[in-house]
Amino acid sequence: MQNYNELAYPDLTLLEATVFSVDVVFARVIQVTGPDAVTDLAAASGIEMPLDPLHSVALGAQEVTPLDMAAGFATFAGEGPPVERHLVTRIDTSRGVNLYEVIPIVSQVIERDVANDVTAALTQAGARGTGQETSIGRPIAGKTGASQEHRDAWFVGYTPELSAAVWVGLAQGAILMEPPLTPFTVTGGTWPAQIWSPVRSAALSSSFELLNAGDTGVLIDVQIDTSTGFLADPFCPRRHVARVRLPADSVPTVVCPIHNPTGVVAAGSFDIPDVISMDLGSAVMILNEVGFLTTVEWQDGGDLAQGTIFNQLPSPGFPA
Repeated sequence: MQNYNELAYPDLTLLEATVFSVDVVFARVIQVTGPDAVTDLAAASGIEMPLDPLHSVALGAQEVTPLDMAAGFATFAGEGPPVERHLVTRIDTSRGVNLYEVIPIVSQVIERDVANDVTAALTQAGARGTGQETSIGRPIAGKTGASQEHRDAWFVGYTPELSAAVWVGLAQGAILMEPPLTPFTVTGGTWPAQIWSPVRSAALSSSFELLNAGDTGVLIDVQIDTSTGFLADPFCPRRHVARVRLPADSVPTVVCPIHNPTGVVAAGSFDIPDVISMDLGSAVMILNEVGFLTTVEWQDGGDLAQGTIFNQLPSPGFPA
């Protein structure tokens, strides 16, 4: 599947798609749920801007205000009830007589377990995904966002007591936020996340109790090259390498053929070469050619010539 910046991923769980903002997964999800269910739940959760029930709503193709976004995410923070908006919540006289106070009407629009699962996923998005720039020394849940061609950038995040949304764009209109106009391409994980972090850090105290998603089956941590969708090898550009958690039957079995100079190699189909007795230069070249990074440890080899390999770990023939 192809995503933002033409990054390619193998089949992902919804959790991993959320963490790494793989929007094409949600384009498929809305085909299953139908857009009416999505827009109805958005309205019930605090989105007051009218949304047309179109499939493109899953990709943020319609306008929503930052206040709407903060209110919608606050529904997850509160474990299901929507948050009513009030400019003034209470008025007391100088003698302590209460003249006015908002009495909220509590209704559950999202099941508590579902809201907590969303929070668990969005917490991981902040910890290891696209929202890592929001680090404030405690868990937060949040999501980055961007419009086509970088005309808008978002970060919406929350803790149990506060929800806040940051939008970055140009007041003159829908203008691309790319060099040379901006110092770098602006995405939700850059300026919006960096703005959100200091604004919220001074005011927060409580932490989420739920930091991990519920039972999602057997998952395996694996590094993939997001520009190709194959297993990453040492030659893949580090900016394209991501560690994701995949179901065991969805893990790619081919090492990246674009950056691997020896061509496509099926994972697990070859053993570690035997380089014992070789000189250091030859040993490193052979190991690099099949996709390994090497670390050299110097020890006394007795009568062997300096630079001769006399041991290796893992051992020769170990299945890679």
